[in-house]
Amino acid sequence: MVIVLFVIIPILLWLISIALLLIWDNLLKFILWNILIIAIYITINIYGKSIFWEHDEYGLAVFFRILFCISLHTLLVFIFAIYKNFKLRHHERTT
Repeated sequence: MVIVLFVIIPILLWLISIALLLIWDNLLKFILWNILIIAIYITINIYGKSIFWEHDEYGLAVFFRILFCISLHTLLVFIFAIYKNFKLRHHERTT
């Protein structure tokens, strides 16, 4: 269940987001910036000190924080993609 929630759904949302943004001229920049942001999330989660989980014997807290950050980021990108797609299509109709 956790794998479906934190792995498969974000991948599907990411693919749908890319499909919604295919008509956008800045899609490549958007993808590159998002890859950079996700790399920063992962770096902070792995190498940053955690004040909540000081004792993480098996490293599961780091693993689930990374999954949570990526899932949340993907959800926010999906919401942005819906908004941007709506704006692009509205702009096409008015011109």
